[in-house]
Amino acid sequence: MQVINKNRKETQDMQNIYANEHTAFKEFQVKEHVYLCIKPKKKSLRIGSYAKLAPHFCGPLKILERIGPVASIL
Repeated sequence: MQVINKNRKETQDMQNIYANEHTAFKEFQVKEHVYLCIKPKKKSLRIGSYAKLAPHFCGPLKILERIGPVASIL
C-alpha cells in the first residue's frame, strides 16, 4: 500500500509541475485597465449562430478596488 501511495504522490507532483509550467501569475493594481477573457459558448454572446465571430474578450475594464489576493471589483 505504501508503494501505491508513493507512486500516486509522485504522479500528482509531476502533473502539477506540467500544469503550472504554462500558468503565469499576474497581479494587477487598482486603477489599471484589464481585459477579461470570456467563453462564447452561451447563446447570448454569439452573433447569430456563428460562434467564431463571438467576442473573446470584454473590456477594457478599470479595477476599482482590491478585495483580496484573487478577487477585485471591476
